[in-house]
Amino acid sequence: MNQTKIPNYIDQVDLDYISTRNMVLTVKKLKEFIEENKIPDDAKILYHRIEDSYFTGSNISGMRGCDYTEDGIYPPGSKAQGWNVIKAKGEWYHNMIRQNEKLAPGGEYWDKEQYPDLKPENMKILNEQELDEYKEQYVMAHCCINYDGKNVYITAHY
Repeated sequence: MNQTKIPNYIDQVDLDYISTRNMVLTVKKLKEFIEENKIPDDAKILYHRIEDSYFTGSNISGMRGCDYTEDGIYPPGSKAQGWNVIKAKGEWYHNMIRQNEKLAPGGEYWDKEQYPDLKPENMKILNEQELDEYKEQYVMAHCCINYDGKNVYITAHY
């Protein structure tokens, strides 16, 4: 597997966060799981799909355990804190950076001979916050939970 490495792929802040987590799948744990289960090299790895609500916050309205209401019940519209993600500057992020460069005054998109129908004045240069939305999002794997003789199943749940 030959992957292109992009400089500053993951921000230092995200790397610091990863280093604070204890319950995370490591290469060592994965190797041990493979050895213990005698998993062949051609086994497929399936990763547990995580619902968006884990990141945006699950609805906890009506649940017990609220410390700011008299009855200890969460009021309507209450949400749990969402999971953190690790953001990486992947292909789409770098494509948007290149588009910004082409849209900048004097940039490639202003060349009417090369782009006669393009109207760069009607296009927007993305700011840092908008560019952040184009970063790839990762969540840490927790553990290998099963090998069914064909596939390895990995989860992000603890």
